[in-house]
Amino acid sequence: MATYPITEPHFGGPVADPVTVAAIGAVALTEGIRFLYDQAADLLRRMRDRSDVRHESVEIDGAGALDSALGTVRIDYGRAEAQADAIRDLRRELADQAEGFVQADPSDERLVEAVDALRRLLETVYGRRITFRGEPREQSGAVVDVHVAAAAVDGYVAAVRAKRVGNADVKANLTVGDIGSGGEAVGLHVDDLN
Repeated sequence: MATYPITEPHFGGPVADPVTVAAIGAVALTEGIRFLYDQAADLLRRMRDRSDVRHESVEIDGAGALDSALGTVRIDYGRAEAQADAIRDLRRELADQAEGFVQADPSDERLVEAVDALRRLLETVYGRRITFRGEPREQSGAVVDVHVAAAAVDGYVAAVRAKRVGNADVKANLTVGDIGSGGEAVGLHVDDLN
């Protein structure tokens, strides 16, 4: 089996254990493979057809295959181009399962490793965690982890202030020494949780 080194840092922290993929059933694995296969094809087409765009925002649903929609993702074409050969190879490796010619078997280590490798590459390009329906892993979506420290606050400070937060894990940690009269310190300030 070929190996596919990921040259960019993996999105969302430590690299996932392929065992989480093996823990789901054959039907959920097949749907996950179809999702990854289709996303890889779409990404490769976008790379071929794009002009000098470095980033592009697209909406990705994932209904049926993922635990929740990815929402709007920002494709990083620099990362995609660096991994294009591996994305192509892994897509080819999953073709029979994605197209229904061969049943996806969660106990097939080679298959599970290929699925996990393609998923990690797409996570890196999309900047979003991708979790299959029924998989024991953190939820699909973005991760925002902010730590802010201030010695003193006389006005307003927020660790995270956003108009809208969709499908994301938001962790806001604010540490303040002194809050002056009329001062306000907020860990997370969101106008619309969607």
